[in-house]
Amino acid sequence: PAHAGSVHGLIRVYNAEKRHQDIIALCEKQIAAGSPDSGFLLRKGDAEFALGRIPQAVRTYEQYLTRVPENTGVLKCVARCQIKLKKNQDAAKTLEVLLEKGEADAQVFRLKAYLLLISGKIREAVDYLEKTLEEEPGDIWTLRIKADAHISLKEFAPALWCLDRVLATEPGTLTVMERKGK
Repeated sequence: PAHAGSVHGLIRVYNAEKRHQDIIALCEKQIAAGSPDSGFLLRKGDAEFALGRIPQAVRTYEQYLTRVPENTGVLKCVARCQIKLKKNQDAAKTLEVLLEKGEADAQVFRLKAYLLLISGKIREAVDYLEKTLEEEPGDIWTLRIKADAHISLKEFAPALWCLDRVLATEPGTLTVMERKGK
C-alpha cells in the first residue's frame, strides 16, 4: 500500500472537495492491499454516509468496530445510521451502550431525544434536550425542537424562552415568529 500519511492527506483534500466516491475508491484500494490502518474503514464509512449509502456505511462502521471496538465516535455514527434506516430499537440499544460507557455528550443526548420524541415520550425527550443545551447552549436545532416539545406539553413559558433564544441568533426566522405567536 501507499504511504498511509500521504493517502490520508489526499483523503482530506477529496473530503474538502466533497469527492466522496473518490474517497471510497482510495480506501477500498488501501484495504484490498492489506493496509493495517483502520482509518481507511472509518473514512470509507463516512464517505458512504455522505453519499446516502447508509446500509453500506453501517457495514463499514461495524467492520471498523471489529478492529477498534472502543471507538465510541463510530458507535455514534452507527446509531445515526440506524435512525436513518428506521431501526429505532437498534439505535436505542446502541445509544444505551454509549451512555453506559460514559459517553454523555450533546450528540448522544440529541439522538436519544429524537428517538424519545418519535416514540411519543415527550417529557423524557425534554430532559435529554435540556442535557444537550447544557453541553451546547446555543444549538438552534435543539432549541427549536425543545420549543415544539414544550408547546405540545402546553408549557408555554419554557417554549417562549427557547424561541427567544432562537430569535436572538436568527432574528428574521419567520417560522420561529409564527410559533411564538401561538
